[in-house]
This record gives sequence, C-alpha cells and structure tokens, in this order.
Amino acid sequence: MIYFKYAGFILKNVGVDTELISNILNNGLETVNITGWVGYFNIDNMILPVGISFFTFQKLSYTIDIYRGQLKPTHSFLDFSFFVTFFPHLVAGPIVRAADFLPQIRIKTTITKEQFGRAVFLIATGLFKKAVISDYISTNFVDRVFDDPTLYTGFENLAAVYAYALQIYCDFSGYSDMAIGIAQLVGYTLKPNFNSPYKSADITEFWRRWHMSLSFWLRDYVYISLGGNRRGKVMQYVNQMITMLIGGLWHGAAWQFILWGLCMGLH
Repeated sequence: MIYFKYAGFILKNVGVDTELISNILNNGLETVNITGWVGYFNIDNMILPVGISFFTFQKLSYTIDIYRGQLKPTHSFLDFSFFVTFFPHLVAGPIVRAADFLPQIRIKTTITKEQFGRAVFLIATGLFKKAVISDYISTNFVDRVFDDPTLYTGFENLAAVYAYALQIYCDFSGYSDMAIGIAQLVGYTLKPNFNSPYKSADITEFWRRWHMSLSFWLRDYVYISLGGNRRGKVMQYVNQMITMLIGGLWHGAAWQFILWGLCMGLH
C-alpha cells in the first residue's frame, strides 16, 4: 500500500525528480496493458488497486489479533482469501475485522424474511442517498459553487459548504448501507458504519458515529498500541495526534489530508 499510494508523494516532498526516475526506468522499455495500449511507466500516474486501503487494514487486523492472542489463525487459505476479497465493502467500507467475519464463513447461511427485508431496505436507502441526494447536490450545486466561488454570494458559498457536508455523508453512508445490505443478502452480517454523526455534540462523539469501523480500528490498533491514555496526559495527547495524522494520511497522500488529520488531533 505504501508504494502504490504514497511513493509519488514521498519522493516529491524529499526533492526527488519523479519524472527523471520514470524516464530512467523507461529507458528502452515499454509496457503494454491488457487493452493493448502501449505506454510508459510513470510514478505520478500509478493506478491504485481497488480497495487497497480497506483490504490492507483488514489483513493488518487479522495479523495483529493473532499476535495479541485474540484470534486463532485460520487453517484454510480459501477462508482467508474469501475474507480479504469479500466484494461488497472493499471500495468504501465498512472495514471488516477477521474476528467478526471468519466465524461466519463456516456457518450455514440462512436468511429470514426480516433479514431479507432489512437488506433490501438498506440497499434501497443507500442507493437513494448516493444516486439521488449526493450526486444531485454535487452536480447541480456544490461543484458549480466550488469551481468559481466568486460568481456567487456569501450566502450561496456558505450554503454550498453545508451542502457539501450533506453530500459527503450521503455518498459515504449510502455506499456503506448498500454494502451491508448486499452482504446480508448473501448471508453475512457487517457492522453499521454510521450512526447519525451530525447529531454529535463534539468532535469526540462525532468520531464515534462517523465511519465507525475506521475510528474503532485506529483506536484499537494505533492509539492503544501507542499506549493510549496509560502514560499520562501529555502522551495521551501525543498518541491522539499521531492516530489522527495516520487517519488523515489513510484518506489520501496529500498535505491537505495531513493538515486535516492534524486539526482533528488538536480537537
């Protein structure tokens, strides 16, 4: 994951000429992709494997839980492969842990009428959030204002900021709802990923409600591993800052994500 997602960002920020490296690697060599198009390797244009952040965190949870003695390793490579490649949630979550998913594989899948109804409801509401609310707001309002905010009034710019908050929530939670619903249809239960986050009273509560699978993953495998709040107040704040910085970098390889993580850590 570090190579695919962060190599270009790291090399640029340490002053390495990525174009020069690409030219050296391409000296006399050509690469052909599956469509037959002939091109050259370019560090700045590497294609990320689909869901790389999610299945990396999944495999890390499996490895760390075994190391901690909280999970017994599976003796079936097929079971492990199925856990890693289970398709509904790979693009945008929720992040599934081995301890929650692996025991379900060997259980005979049965779907009750209630489970079927809940699955269909989640898929329908998720699709409505994503395709109707989020995409419509994005195309017809938010993108237009953000593309050239000087053409719009201060009130319209403020409205676009709040609309973007609604857009990103409906986009993300809508996909999670669909993923959970599809998994339920084939007999697997995934934990909820959002719990009315905009009702939160503060940032701490917000992160307990927003993208919960990521928040709890960072808490259990980063924050607690660093020492959590067991080493005094100063180290508690340092551990919180490191955890949120990692959370920012997880979202993307760019300085704005690092700054965002820093702001979240300060809160």
